[in-house]
Amino acid sequence: MDVIKRLPNNTLVLAITTHGAIPEKDGEVATFTVPEGMTITKMSVSPIGVCNMASEDDSTQVVKTLSRVFSDPNPALSFEERLNNVIPILEAIQKEVVSTVSKGRAGEPKNELIYDFLAYSDRSQSVKTYTQGQKIINKDYSKYEGEGELDPYDFKMPMINVQNNPDFLQLLAAGRLGIPTRSMGMNKEMLTDLSTIVTVLRDYMNVKHLILFDYSCSSFYDLKGTDARKLARDAMSKGLNGGRKRRTRRRNTKTKTRKGKKRTVSRWNH
Repeated sequence: MDVIKRLPNNTLVLAITTHGAIPEKDGEVATFTVPEGMTITKMSVSPIGVCNMASEDDSTQVVKTLSRVFSDPNPALSFEERLNNVIPILEAIQKEVVSTVSKGRAGEPKNELIYDFLAYSDRSQSVKTYTQGQKIINKDYSKYEGEGELDPYDFKMPMINVQNNPDFLQLLAAGRLGIPTRSMGMNKEMLTDLSTIVTVLRDYMNVKHLILFDYSCSSFYDLKGTDARKLARDAMSKGLNGGRKRRTRRRNTKTKTRKGKKRTVSRWNH
């Protein structure tokens, strides 16, 4: 595929604006090991278990900002320098999200997701580089039929340093990356996880360096309240990071809802 030939220095910059959730088992978050010869630099918009209340417009602003910075033709700018340049801009965007949510909740009943988002907003934009052999959270990523149809960058995985920012999720689902895939389950859900993404990038696109801007959810499927916060603290103490995104606001309605998560047994086979 032509996309493979256009990755400079075997580096892919990928943004994720889909649903997301962290599987957990026996008191531990799900992880996998970074493969040999790879590095993953992951920016998580929110701490583990904290809801990011960004809207579709915020997702668009983020992706356009990333695309502008990483498509800058200046050959003197390394990927690391571009990352350092874009983080303050993303922080400013997130501060606006926090301000908007804070003003909008005045007079509303207490909502645990919003409360945690505001309470832990100072931990936003966590950045960590994982090298081969290190453990990283194996998040689930998903979208449902119809989501993102009217938004060019929401519910997508834009390939930032590739011309026209193709949607990696759609390429993966359509089998256009050299592997057969299929979507299963209720509601025509597309579901994958980070370990699958990394395997495809390494084995089929020869990606050695992944720069990941994660604007998806990092909530737990079955844990809430103090149990969720304890597991999040334990995971972060081990050097892991993550982020979580709200349920989308539906157009032409006055009721604001937030992006949540669903337990599902569907998987993409590859």
